[in-house]
Amino acid sequence: MTISSVLISIISFDTIAILVAIAMGVHSGRPLKHFGEHRFITWISVLKLLTVSLLSYKILQIRRLARRQFFWRASFMIWAILSLGFLFLAADEYFEIHESIDLWIHDIFNIKETGVTDRLDDILVALYGLVGMSFLYVYREELRKCRQVLPFLKCGFVLLFIMVALDIFTNRKDILQILVHHDLVDTLHVWFSVAEDSFKIFAESCFLVGFYIVLRIARQMEMNEDSRVNIR
Repeated sequence: MTISSVLISIISFDTIAILVAIAMGVHSGRPLKHFGEHRFITWISVLKLLTVSLLSYKILQIRRLARRQFFWRASFMIWAILSLGFLFLAADEYFEIHESIDLWIHDIFNIKETGVTDRLDDILVALYGLVGMSFLYVYREELRKCRQVLPFLKCGFVLLFIMVALDIFTNRKDILQILVHHDLVDTLHVWFSVAEDSFKIFAESCFLVGFYIVLRIARQMEMNEDSRVNIR
């Protein structure tokens, strides 16, 4: 499959899944029903994160064999880090790890919950993104071999941070209550929440397509290397 066909297929799937989830929710009188934890959209998210983790592991295998060495400072080790990172994100999505962080902080430090402290778990997701970007920068030498992936990584991170902003915005209704008429608060809260999960799904798709591109490049590099060896 070409990259464009893969991208179109995944984005089409995302769009249909989101529209179906919305339609089913609206039909049941609960628009967010299939966007909640352990619901339809969550399962799609977990599956995508696990797929990205697997793709990264496959890239690691190919790059490691190509370099015929293994040490933590090698540029290809970024794929091991990313594989473990996305595996953790899948576990986080399923077991709601970061959602529990603010509860633990409130309990451990005996802090009264406020609109700010209740959003600590949302900020943690932003930190996940920043940590991922930091590792990509440290191991940027590896990414120079596959520049085609950069637009997808950039798009993925942009969508991720938009999702975080919406998550912070919709964590409670307090901000909406300040900005809009009270009759609109509940309706806007629902649709901003839908948008939040939608941006998450599309962000994961960007990373999925990006890592698929890298895997193709890695395989092509391996084939070229084998051809040179056979010629010799």
